[in-house]
Amino acid sequence: MKDAFSILSLIFLIVLSGFGCKSEKKVTDGNKPSIPNQVLEQVKTAKGSVSRGEISYTVPEGWIRQKPSSPMRHDQFLLPGLADTQPAELAVFSGIGGSVEANLSRWYGQFKQPDGKETKDLIKQKKIQVTGLTVTVVFLTGTFMKSRAPMMVAGSVDEFGGYALLAAIAETEQGLWFFKATGPEDTINHWQKSFDEFVQSFHVD
Repeated sequence: MKDAFSILSLIFLIVLSGFGCKSEKKVTDGNKPSIPNQVLEQVKTAKGSVSRGEISYTVPEGWIRQKPSSPMRHDQFLLPGLADTQPAELAVFSGIGGSVEANLSRWYGQFKQPDGKETKDLIKQKKIQVTGLTVTVVFLTGTFMKSRAPMMVAGSVDEFGGYALLAAIAETEQGLWFFKATGPEDTINHWQKSFDEFVQSFHVD
């Protein structure tokens, strides 16, 4: 009787142990991390296009994107120079107050002419329509007076002779967008065609 009881007890433990193993396996499988569906944001634009919220544009071949040097900038590009010529820099920003002309006047004030002429008399300026946007495009050359403290209204500057400004201001319903390139005149001249194509790619999202 005792042996029978022992045998029954052993069988019971084996059966119970088997259920325990199955249960443990089930729990282990159920605790495996699941892989959620990944949502990939696809911007349906042409190769090299960039969307910046309100305005999208196509980045020309040869431009090098940089990390913006200021939180005010949406984008920043290096326009390589040729041979020993220094590169130019193009910044994209918005949210600056004032009219188109007020901002242009401020930019013009960053240049002076080595021959004493008035910068305003040498400016090449035009207004064009790009996909429903009014865009003002400007070009000028001279000595660029770069502020050492850009956020300050006045202060010390570094002067760079033989520089040029090539810029565009796009008017949108939410405000102005600025695309400002400054650098050696030879570098700016080299990229002028690319800049024109860049401006023609502007469109509102």
